[in-house]
Amino acid sequence: MFSESLVYDKMNISNDSILCENITILCRYEVVSKFTVTLNLFSIIISALHIGLLTNVHKLLRKKYYWILIHIGVSDIVTSISYILTFNCEFTKFIFTRTEDIARNIILGVTTFTISLATIRSYILTLANYERYTAICSPFSYNTNKIVKHMEWCFIATWMIIPAIYTVLQVSTSHRPCLNDFGTVLLQPSIPRAIVIACLITPSILVTATCLGKFGLELKKMNKRFSQPITDPYLRKAGTYVLVTSFMFYLSNIPGLVCFCLNPLSNYYDEVLAILTWFAGVYHALYGIFNVFLYVYLNPNYWKYLAKLLRCKKLQAKFSQNQTLVCNEL
Repeated sequence: MFSESLVYDKMNISNDSILCENITILCRYEVVSKFTVTLNLFSIIISALHIGLLTNVHKLLRKKYYWILIHIGVSDIVTSISYILTFNCEFTKFIFTRTEDIARNIILGVTTFTISLATIRSYILTLANYERYTAICSPFSYNTNKIVKHMEWCFIATWMIIPAIYTVLQVSTSHRPCLNDFGTVLLQPSIPRAIVIACLITPSILVTATCLGKFGLELKKMNKRFSQPITDPYLRKAGTYVLVTSFMFYLSNIPGLVCFCLNPLSNYYDEVLAILTWFAGVYHALYGIFNVFLYVYLNPNYWKYLAKLLRCKKLQAKFSQNQTLVCNEL
């Protein structure tokens, strides 16, 4: 399935101590790595353009849903960056040419960065699901709900606290990080690490599942009551968007979970681990692209917004600085 490219041979190198035990060739799947990096770059471009357009839509700026879209987009971009670092052969070569201590610190940093992002994305979607649950199932308490009211601070806390916890976990562990086929780190299962990850992820999954189930049922009821007026025109679309993106995100974590469980048996499932690792990198890139196109699909006026914005920008260039042309009241 993969096109192999010999970059380093373990028998002919001096810094092989940072390679994982079963690795004899570093950056073996170079063609696959380039494809994954390119796909993640494309995902970054699409997500960045999407965020740029959203910031020009003033009607959304007054809504909590806007911040959900922004943080989902930012998390998609940052995750793609982490996968570019993970799969980039040039970056792997750079790590390999450093001293052992520096190389291990870089690997440790990239690993912590990547694992933290998976948990951060989970909590961003948890907040998104809670916000949609409150908007759909408890609309009268929406404006007074403390979590919804201070959602921006909840997002900030998520971005700061989770990486700090994983940094402490990674630094305190006795496991020495190493490079594998793709330059990624083989995380050996351990009881302390499993307990910490379970304690962090479980509340997020439980809250998300509960909110998804409740407002998902309410969405079905709403779809059958077309004659009943809906005060928020974005209610059904926003709920559908959060529901689908959440489902697709948790589906994407299956390959990573399988890799984590099969790591102790890597001697027998080496090729399976390689395929699952590659699939995870490709899936997350496609997930970021999918999020943008799902929003476009649910909001047919999206292209009208874009066309009007571009048209206004062109007209703006013809006006003097003393004249004002509003382009972003879409």
